[in-house]
Amino acid sequence: SEVDAVSDDMIEAIRAIVRQKSVEDTPAPGAPFGTGVRAALDQTLALCRELGFETVNVDGYMGYATWKGEAGADGEPVLPGYVCALGHLDVVPEGSDWTVPPYEGVIRDGFLYGRGANDNKCSCVSCLFALRAIREASIPLRDRVLPKVHENTKPVDEIFAELAKACGVGQY
Repeated sequence: SEVDAVSDDMIEAIRAIVRQKSVEDTPAPGAPFGTGVRAALDQTLALCRELGFETVNVDGYMGYATWKGEAGADGEPVLPGYVCALGHLDVVPEGSDWTVPPYEGVIRDGFLYGRGANDNKCSCVSCLFALRAIREASIPLRDRVLPKVHENTKPVDEIFAELAKACGVGQY
């Protein structure tokens, strides 16, 4: 099936982003949450481009990927607005109780282990692959995908306010 055809690529993409240590650290130019978080953002935006999306980096705070949807019979997009796959790429410090190296993306007994594998890097990458499948199936959407980089230490209201501003929708 189509899913089986891309599953190995998706798993390797998830393993690659899990290998990127993205714990919040000292801010640097262009990296407001530290260089590891910025590297995770850059890596994910590069994956977006590999999957056929155009990308925008919002000053290292977040990024998004876009594609132009097909117009309906009246010339308007079939689904106006945005499809938002919200996720974050930062992780909290790994601690010391790991039975596998936390930044290697180890596969054992059919499971993927690593810091961020479940929360939330896997979700970000799998959503990108799903959106590519939607596009390749010619389902007409107008889309902006937001791989959010920082979530673990901010209040939810502040996160949504940032996303609403970035999307140009004002109040959420």
